[in-house]
Amino acid sequence: MKKIVVLVISLVLIIAVAGPFGSGFLVEERVSQAIGNFIEKLPRNMVKVEKFHRGWFKSSIVISLKEKKVYAKVTLNITHGPVLINKAGINFGLANIDLKLSGEGVKDKSIQFIKEILTRAQTSILLNYEKTMTVDVRLKKLLKPFKKDNIAITTINGFHYHFNMKLADSVGQRGKAFLLFDKIKFNYKNIKVVVGQFNSETVYNKSSKGAKTEDGFLTLNKATINYSLGAHSRQIMFNGIDLRSDAKIISNNLVLDMLFKVRTVEVPGFQAISLRLPLRVSNFNEESMAQYQKLTSTYPLNPLAVLRVVTKIIGGKPLIEINKAFLKVGTGTALLNFKLQGVPLAKDGIINMFNYRKIIDLHTDIVVPKTTLKELLKMASHLSADLNKTESEEKVNSQIKTWLDQHLITEKPKNYGFELKIEESKLFMNAERKKNFLFP
Repeated sequence: MKKIVVLVISLVLIIAVAGPFGSGFLVEERVSQAIGNFIEKLPRNMVKVEKFHRGWFKSSIVISLKEKKVYAKVTLNITHGPVLINKAGINFGLANIDLKLSGEGVKDKSIQFIKEILTRAQTSILLNYEKTMTVDVRLKKLLKPFKKDNIAITTINGFHYHFNMKLADSVGQRGKAFLLFDKIKFNYKNIKVVVGQFNSETVYNKSSKGAKTEDGFLTLNKATINYSLGAHSRQIMFNGIDLRSDAKIISNNLVLDMLFKVRTVEVPGFQAISLRLPLRVSNFNEESMAQYQKLTSTYPLNPLAVLRVVTKIIGGKPLIEINKAFLKVGTGTALLNFKLQGVPLAKDGIINMFNYRKIIDLHTDIVVPKTTLKELLKMASHLSADLNKTESEEKVNSQIKTWLDQHLITEKPKNYGFELKIEESKLFMNAERKKNFLFP
């Protein structure tokens, strides 16, 4: 029995003393890999690893961040496993990481706000032996309001962010992230916004063969916007906002399906609005899109290189579709269909000021009940101008008459309609050919 106790104690001591030393080498490899993956997605020279110090029980990495005149340093203080103790409790893993911000950029109020959250929050960044990384940030309440320019964040309650990612290996990558909070209040100029009960989640997978999927959802129980307009106040209430997405990258092409729904939008004195908007995006080449993002974030900009990449993207016939979207106001329902597709140029062609009309096909049509359009315009007038009921009615009737006179909309016994098409370099509006300096 004594031998067993001695062996157990010896084993614990070996793990406690030798474990952190061995973990240090693995930490350097894993953290370098994670930082490398992060840096390659950002503009060149924005992020730089200044130094890496590996100790027996602890290591540190200093990273510099620079964008225009804002400069800051992020120090990663790393505690080696296998036994890890931090503000989140006791964990077992490869390493735990604490962040510290310093440098001139800390004077910037945005970075000060991030520093406040890092200081006040219960933060855990955990590396595991099975090549996974977990980030967990919890903030019960924001103690110090954030104010910069015209924006002020006064309240954050019940904030919780969680991220888990398996780093690349022979199997691939996979990860999951979610963000939720009970309430956030912020002001922009004279507009006051209260957002309550927000929840979002994203699940990411990448196989070793390059196939990717990313599924996610976002739900918002309630948001209220209040602002002053002249001597009167205005209010908009959003209830039951829901966004679902399903993205796949197969054979280096993006296929994205999204569904956006709003249960009700309420403005006092008007009928409630509900919305359903399905969106499908396909045939976007991932490699070309990444190249475009990199080129447009690099200074000085190379316009010719950007045009070449855009031409390549258009050559894949990218497609954006909205099928049977609807907006309900009372008993009336407005319907929307939209289709935009790229048209490849002739071989070796490149987009220029003479052929840009040839690269797209567009077809969109909207049908709106007369009562629905009038209600929407009255609501927009109420929210944007300090008018009484009679003035608002006159403005709406005048606006609709102007659109009809200019043939911007068509009229049927119960509906108004709008149709826009671009085909073979020609522009059509409500079946009538339109010529202007863009489409001569």
